[in-house]
This record gives sequence, C-alpha cells and structure tokens, in this order.
Amino acid sequence: MKKIVALLMLTFQVIGISISFSQTVKISTSPKSAEISIGTSAILHSPVRFNTKDKDDAIIVFQKGFITKGMIAPDVKKLGVKEYSLKLDSLSKPDSGFVSHKIEVTQITDATGKIEKLGFVYYGVQVQSTSMSDPKFARELSTYMSEWGYKTVGLNALFNSKSDVPELALGGEIIFYTKNTDMLSLNASMSVMVHWSLFNVEQENVVYETTTTGFFKNDESLKFNELLTMTLKDALAGLMCDSKFKELTIKKGTEIPSNELEPIDLNNPVFIKTEGYSGVVNNVVNSVVTIKTNFGHGSGFIISQNGYVLTNNHVVSGADKIEVIFQNGFTFDGTIVRAIEDRDVAVLKISGSGFKPLELSSSKEISVTGTEVIAVGTPEDLQLGQTVTKGIVSGNRRLEEKNYIQTDVAINPGNSGGPLIDISTGKVIGIISNKIISKEKNIEGLGFAIPITEVIKVLNLTGF
Repeated sequence: MKKIVALLMLTFQVIGISISFSQTVKISTSPKSAEISIGTSAILHSPVRFNTKDKDDAIIVFQKGFITKGMIAPDVKKLGVKEYSLKLDSLSKPDSGFVSHKIEVTQITDATGKIEKLGFVYYGVQVQSTSMSDPKFARELSTYMSEWGYKTVGLNALFNSKSDVPELALGGEIIFYTKNTDMLSLNASMSVMVHWSLFNVEQENVVYETTTTGFFKNDESLKFNELLTMTLKDALAGLMCDSKFKELTIKKGTEIPSNELEPIDLNNPVFIKTEGYSGVVNNVVNSVVTIKTNFGHGSGFIISQNGYVLTNNHVVSGADKIEVIFQNGFTFDGTIVRAIEDRDVAVLKISGSGFKPLELSSSKEISVTGTEVIAVGTPEDLQLGQTVTKGIVSGNRRLEEKNYIQTDVAINPGNSGGPLIDISTGKVIGIISNKIISKEKNIEGLGFAIPITEVIKVLNLTGF
C-alpha cells in the first residue's frame, strides 16, 4: 500500500512539473546582448523561461540604441509556442529637416491603479502622491518630441504663439507598470506599457492607436516622478519610430528647399555707417518697425531701400490685414512675399523707396558667447514701439532640431520679429523669436533668436 501511495505522489509531482513547464515559454532576444526584465526579478539575459501563468506579468526586452519591446503573459501564451524570439529594432529618428504637423501632447493616464497613490506621512511630513493629471508629465513628453524635431504646440509646448493651433492631439494610457528597487544600492528600474491615441483635431476622430513599451534603470537615486518620466520618454521614443505614426504626423511636400525658391533680390542696399553705442542705437531704431495685424502685433525691420521687411512668420500668419508702422508714425500696408512656417520667418513688402535698411551679418562667427547685443521692438503695447534692451549672447543652442542664439536681453510679447544687433558692428545677427518662462523650474529670461545666416539661406535672400 505504501508503494502505491508513493507512486501516486511521484506521478502527481511529475504531472505538476509537466503542467508548470507547459506554461513557460523559452524567450531569446535579438540582439543576444539585450537585457530582460520580468516582474521584480533582477536583470536577466537571453535565453530565459517566461511563466505565462500570471496574467499580470510581462517580459520586457531592452538595449541602448534600440526600441524597447514587451509582451504581457496572456499575449505570450496566445502564441502557442514553446520558444519565441523577441527582436529589437534600432531607434530611427525621422530624416533631418522634416516638417511635422502641429501636435499637442494632452495627458498621460494610469489604468493600472498602481502609480497614483495617496500621500503618506513620513517622519511627520506629508509626502505628496504622484498625480498623472500633473501637467509636468505631458510637458516633459512634449519637450522630448520637440527635441526630436516635432512641432509641439499647446500649453505643454516648449515654444508657442497665439497663432499655433494643434492639428493633432496625442494622449497615452499606462496599461502595465512595474518597479524594482535594489535594497542595497537603492538603484531602481521601471517598466511601462503605454497605449497611445492620436486624435485629428479637425476631423474630431482618433486616427491611430498603438502600444509601446518603456524601460529605464538608473545608476543613481532618482525620485519616483523623475524615474517615471524617463520611462515614459522611452515608450514615446518607440512611438516616434513607428512608421505609421511618422506617416500621419510628418508633412509631405509642404516645404520647398531654399535652393528651389526664387531669390529675393535686396538690390544692393546702401547702409548708414555709425560709430559708438548711441550711433548704433539711433540707426537701428529708425529701421525697426511695429507690425500690427487684426489679431495682435509684433516687430520687424527694414532690410532694403525698396521696402522689404523681415519678421517672424507667427507674427503675420493668418492675418487679414497687416500694417507696418515706423517710429515717426508713418504707416504702410504690408503684404507677405514669402513665409517659412517651419523656421518661423517671413518677408513682407511695403510700397515706396528710400527706406533705411539694417545690415545683415553674413559671418559664420556671428554669435560668440559674451558678445554685447541689443534687441529693439515693440513689447506688450503699441505705445512702447522701438524699445531698446541690452544684454549679451549667452550661448548657441540646438532646440527642436534647430539652431538658436540664446540671449539674456529682456524680451516680452511683441518683441517677436525684431532684430538682435551686435553692438560692435551694428549688424543684425538674429531675429528675436521666443522666450522661455517657467515658474515651476525657476526659469526666467531665456530669450532666443534665429541666426540671421540661416534666415538668409532659408528665404534665399540675395543682393546685399
């Protein structure tokens, strides 16, 4: 009798092992050097056995320079195979110089119920919980998209203007989340799966849905929200590499290369030679104009004796009426000759001749850090036309895949389109374009100008 019982127990154990083994899938990776994360286990390497029994578990495969991939247990089980290979694709940014539709990153929500938790008391101090409704998450993702070259607009955009209206809206829902912390080093890793929805604002419908995976591990102690942000960015990178997403978000054939544009001939303008700071300022003030439209105002400046004017595209885009106002009050009707939305520059034309143009710098070394500069424009109110502010070039920056001159010159709404002048030469080195203010990050006074050498090229200006 004892032998029978022992035999039955052994049989049940074998059956149990067999059932357990049948619920596992051997997972290998390509490339083989990719790392694997399963639940709260330590980082693993290929191949591994993944148990599909726990429906809330997932396998995440990642490697720097590749798109992170993941599969939840039920999806692996549906494959009905004993072995499976997860192949990673290389991160592939869109081609440089592409133009995207205007995208607003709206909100990231948590469907897992594991991220948004109640605050707790730690040593008598109330610790704030993580709230996915906090706009900083969407703002960080919007900035990340702009760093890849996408045009992001809305409340969460890095750069924005009143005329910027989103064409597409992007939202995400976290459908899987796990976090693992090494108790000895306190280093942590996090995994998420995000279901993205791309919404066409004009058509008022969702045009694309897909799910991507994000993973991030840190070698230093990051705060929870910082770790979550980095993990979400990794998931967003996978989305931006998605061929269908790129097809829907990148414009086709809307921008004409500058070498295919007809040149705008400035007809060899004659410039007034000035000496000293006051001489430069007086000369510039006489050539800077206020540009008034039916929805607001900005600034601009004369670049030829026959009435060509430079400004920002966002100052005049969509305007039914454009007025160009000089310091002495003389007003002319302006017409748009050329506008390049992607670079936010435009050329206007006013009738007449004998205007006093500003000289455009053609030197490649136009924005050396520390160079003293002035900005002239019409900030805030029309009564403040031709206001002069002084500062320096703070550096040269690459934002949204575009070059900018950073300056600490005081910039306010209405300054857009005005010139940034090198005091030592009296020449224009840039067009004032943007200013960043962030109370959350204690950022104030970061002003940016478009380098004039790039303006000349993209608009195909000649004869100066």
